[in-house]
Amino acid sequence: MFVPPYRIPVAALLGLIMWLTPVADTWAATRDFYFTRLGSEHGLAQNTVTALAQDPQGFVWVGTQGGLHRYDGQRYTLFRHDPHNPASLPDSYITALDFERDALWIGTYSEYVARLDLGSGTIRRFDTPAGRGRAHRQVRAVLASAGTVWIGTNRGLERLDPASGHRDTVLQLDPLTLRGGPWQKLLADRAGRIWYASAAGLFRVDVDGAVRRVGAPAATRTLALDRDGRIWVGRSDGLFRVAPDGSTLIRAWTAGAGDGRNEVRAIAQAPDGRLWFSVALGGLRRFDPASGRISVIQEEPGVDATLPENEISALMIDHGGMLWAGGQLRGVAVTDPRGARFRYLFSQSGAAAGPIATNDSVRTVHEGGDGALWVGTDDARLLRYDISGDRFEDWTARLPPTSDAQPRRIVSIRDAGHGRIWLGSSHGLLRMEPGTGTVEPFHLGDGASGDFSGTSVRAVLTDRRGDMWLGTRDIGALQVRRDGRHVVNYSHRDGDPRRLAHPTVHALQEDERGRIWFGTGDGLDMLDPVDGRLRHYRHDIYDPASLAGNLVRALHVDHDGALWIGTHSGLSRAVEHPDGSISFTHPLAEAMAGAPVPVVFSIVEAVPGQLWLGTDAGIVRLDIASGDLRQYGLADGLQDLEFNGNAATLLSDGRLVFGGVRGLNLFEHAGVAEAGHTPPVRLLSARIGTQGGPSRGVLWKPDTLEVPDGAVLLRLRIGAMDFSPTADIRYRYRMDGFDGEWIDNGSQADITYTRLPPGRYTFRAQASNPDGVWAGQELQVPVHVAPPLWRHPLSLAALTLAGLALAMVASWRWRSRPAPATSRSTRSVASLAGRATTARSGWW
Repeated sequence: MFVPPYRIPVAALLGLIMWLTPVADTWAATRDFYFTRLGSEHGLAQNTVTALAQDPQGFVWVGTQGGLHRYDGQRYTLFRHDPHNPASLPDSYITALDFERDALWIGTYSEYVARLDLGSGTIRRFDTPAGRGRAHRQVRAVLASAGTVWIGTNRGLERLDPASGHRDTVLQLDPLTLRGGPWQKLLADRAGRIWYASAAGLFRVDVDGAVRRVGAPAATRTLALDRDGRIWVGRSDGLFRVAPDGSTLIRAWTAGAGDGRNEVRAIAQAPDGRLWFSVALGGLRRFDPASGRISVIQEEPGVDATLPENEISALMIDHGGMLWAGGQLRGVAVTDPRGARFRYLFSQSGAAAGPIATNDSVRTVHEGGDGALWVGTDDARLLRYDISGDRFEDWTARLPPTSDAQPRRIVSIRDAGHGRIWLGSSHGLLRMEPGTGTVEPFHLGDGASGDFSGTSVRAVLTDRRGDMWLGTRDIGALQVRRDGRHVVNYSHRDGDPRRLAHPTVHALQEDERGRIWFGTGDGLDMLDPVDGRLRHYRHDIYDPASLAGNLVRALHVDHDGALWIGTHSGLSRAVEHPDGSISFTHPLAEAMAGAPVPVVFSIVEAVPGQLWLGTDAGIVRLDIASGDLRQYGLADGLQDLEFNGNAATLLSDGRLVFGGVRGLNLFEHAGVAEAGHTPPVRLLSARIGTQGGPSRGVLWKPDTLEVPDGAVLLRLRIGAMDFSPTADIRYRYRMDGFDGEWIDNGSQADITYTRLPPGRYTFRAQASNPDGVWAGQELQVPVHVAPPLWRHPLSLAALTLAGLALAMVASWRWRSRPAPATSRSTRSVASLAGRATTARSGWW
């Protein structure tokens, strides 16, 4: 760079001042797990969760202080005590749940236990004998094992025979001790032994009925059996594991110094083998038994979709591997225990400039030579993110002041060689030396062509010859020769084909032939260095092979040398023909098959042939060869659905970074796990006829749907038992005997048939997994539509018998009729005939 002699002392002084300016450290807010709340908006009647369980059909049951809920993936169905209905629950305060084949055992706060038949929905209450006292009726734990129901109460451990209703005491404890720590847990190990945790300690009931205390008489809150058969114990003083001898405990975790939150309240093991446990007032811990490594997951104020609260009382891993957390104040939340597919991070410090909404909007991101990320935000901050230390440093104060005293927004960051970095800003180009901490303006202009030093720079590119290209907001593009002394302005003039199509250049790209491509506000331009001519490409509404849209935001040359163009109307790929002409294909629109095509703000090729796109509808992964597409949304961990142009990059270690309107997503593209769970489909409700309103009842495993004669409508609601936050379930169905093929119902779970003809059918339904693959298993329900009454077999038989009876009566009457009387005329003719005969005989 050429610097006039009179400017050197000033620049040196400015650099010294900047170096002495302190860099503010700011903490990084991160979200590694995306929690979806399933609360009152889905029908949860009360938010203090006491128990979680999943039945063999896949429905999740949630016990609360205000009732029992069954969740079907769409909404809860509530069961409560009804004083006018002896067939209802005995108490609405649920304390414990456990399954035995097709029955749910329910422990209550004041009315002992009940058994819910999952096939019929009938409830059987089990009462306590008179005079036993209140403590015997207060149930804290339930376990159904080998035909026996074990019940932990405020009086100790009992055993119930469901067939006879007989109960006997196994272990009697002090009610005062148990009331002081009311949480209990029961567990059956692989050897058939029963483990009982209570405030009085941990007890083991052997197969021979002997009861032994295990460990010290410390308050024990929870138990869990892992896949290896080991028993984990949560106590008031930490996490323990039962030793192989079954008689001692081995300490596995306790809180560090200064943190008195040791009480472990619930434990669950994820499919990857890690243990999740909750700590009183301390959120969740993710524990790796093999390495001892532990992670802390807590509520993050101001961060969406983090753990809703730090007081978690119940944990469960469902059939699909999702972690359910039940809290004391905010109900139920679900997350993928493997972590969100995309890690979300941002700085919460904020700056004084600009509105709050711009604080975390990332305008550009770049990896420095030391592996740190440099981030420019919409609130005019320049941040350095130390990935290993997980912290931000605010370098904004080091930026030189602007001539108009306005904030300087950094909108493009690129490598300048020799450890230096180019900063394209709203007030000119800057060059930064991270090693010394200096940031100085870069002089653009040679006197002859004008001074462009203060122009707003939106894009920076260094070509293979060493020349630098700048895309600007107002004056087109600048070519800065390698010597730094000559600047060429490729400007815009309306209607002049020798100039750029638009004064704003959002993106720059050099292809394999050394041509420079300009993504402008009104189409795509190309400068051929051979002849120096500009060529223009725009969208033509009458030509499907033209550019997808005229507002170009991103350019990328892939591993095969093809140019990809991101526009506000989608994605295009340039196809060059032998005659030199260029046409465009639109693989993204083709892959989306008629769905709205998103705005493409950024394009990164993670591995050859795999494009990752930052759009206004999330992150999209596109396979170039196959055209396969995968779209990721908020539940995958994205900062927001909208990303920003010029704010994506491939890091040296292979990870990807995308910046958007609410922060950064940092992820390993190979680690974006696909779904492995195939969700079963269940019939949730069936309404026959024209009655209005949604069905609020429960359909208990129907063998056949009987549709009576005259029912105009059959309305069905189906649901996939997949509770992953990322689940984007689609359904298809068919009525064998009526539908000729599968009917794609999209994300709709409601299906309506009108005037099904009489007959016998089979209703079939399938669901896709979260990655859009149709499940192999399917729902099959026989459907019988009754014929009209006159076509019923009994009706036809009755009609046949009636017809036969009428025929028989008619025949009998015919045969038994009297001889027909002779008419008068007949008698007269006979008389005349007789007279004639007499006369003739007289004549002769």
